[in-house]
Amino acid sequence: MTELIRLIRAICLYDLKNRLLVTDDVICGERKDIIRMDKEIYISSLKKLLKLEVNQLIMGHPFKPMGKPVLTGDEPRRMIETSIDIAEKM
Repeated sequence: MTELIRLIRAICLYDLKNRLLVTDDVICGERKDIIRMDKEIYISSLKKLLKLEVNQLIMGHPFKPMGKPVLTGDEPRRMIETSIDIAEKM
């Protein structure tokens, strides 16, 4: 079990009723230095998040470009798209 825990580095929680997405370090924004997993798996995971209807995103850290821990409106989508863009350029 200890080995499994080391492999899982971040999770997301989604509240379907309230369309609330809670992430840890999953959505890195412009911080490519903290992407610690296979790039293709990371991008694929983010693209899955883009399919969710999100009214509010609560992040573990206020990464740029938004620079705040709670995002609303179109901010969650823009933040995820920025994370994908940065990862694709790595």
